[in-house]
Amino acid sequence: MKKNVIWWPALNNPNHSEKYGGFSYFEHSRKAWEYWCKKNDVLFVAFTEPVENDFTKFRPQWQKCLFVFDELERMGIEYDQIALIDSTATPHWDCPNFFELTDRKFTAWKDMDNMRWVHDSIQGYKEFFDDFDFDNTKYINSGFMIFNEEHKEFFDSLKKLYYDNLETFVKLQD
Repeated sequence: MKKNVIWWPALNNPNHSEKYGGFSYFEHSRKAWEYWCKKNDVLFVAFTEPVENDFTKFRPQWQKCLFVFDELERMGIEYDQIALIDSTATPHWDCPNFFELTDRKFTAWKDMDNMRWVHDSIQGYKEFFDDFDFDNTKYINSGFMIFNEEHKEFFDSLKKLYYDNLETFVKLQD
């Protein structure tokens, strides 16, 4: 039977271990999401082993999106909807079952928390997109997205784009 899935990426990038305090917060986030999943009959899937070990070329923020469908298939997991939720997030004690609120549409939140970071992120990749003037109020946070099989083609195209332009993306993200 297909279930909704929390895809919880927690890749410990050894290059950033000191910067992020050894990633000890993973434990707290994981326990909270496991509790939320049990309460809402959702399957918790921790993504803790990288597909690509080169974290310079394949940073965790890329791996979580590029390989989500491949990894669920490899694990033999049948899913209805997938919520990709970063390990930095922790649900509130009364967080509703947000899968029931999506109408099976791609769902994410606009990232308006740190507009300097949003601006820098857009500017960092702007040359790749032919200097397209992106409206920063439409920028979404990739740390909380809900999607399903209907969106697999988009994620596959993102993976192809990344592999086809790997060296350019590595240069731009630095």
